[in-house]
Order: sequence, then C-alpha cells, then structure tokens
Amino acid sequence: MNKRRRHFAGLQMKGGATVSQTPLRLRPTIQHACTDQPTFLRLYTRYLRSLDFLIPDAVQGGAYQRFTGDSSVPGKGEVLVWQPT
Repeated sequence: MNKRRRHFAGLQMKGGATVSQTPLRLRPTIQHACTDQPTFLRLYTRYLRSLDFLIPDAVQGGAYQRFTGDSSVPGKGEVLVWQPT
C-alpha cells in the first residue's frame, strides 16, 4: 500500500522563520497573526543580493501575511508569506 505523506510548511516549528514568495499549505495549528511589511526582510534581502542571490525586485513591495508557531509543540516560530500589492 502506498501512503502519500502530506507536507506542511512550519510543521513542528519550534523557532526561526520561514519566508515564502508563494502561497503555502499550513497546518491548522499555525495561526494567522497579522499583515506586515517587516523591516528586517528589506535589510536581509539587500544582504543576500550582495552575496549574489537572485531575489526578485517585486518582493521589495507588497506585504507579508505573518503566521505564528506550531501550537501542537511549544514553538515560537513564524511563517511569512508574501502578498503582492
């Protein structure tokens, strides 16, 4: 029997951050917190570009949907999903 595993972003996340430019499949235990334009992402993007990472210009604009931790574990991580303007 072939069982298909379901993959969810942020599964059992205990800390840190996941940033995505595309919609993600999230578990119900990861809660929406707010919509934000985090300053640290602009700075981090600039830094990554200085290391020759290819970062699309579009992600400099828009906002991010912020989701917090996985409440099924004692986690405090966050998932940021970019939303174009």
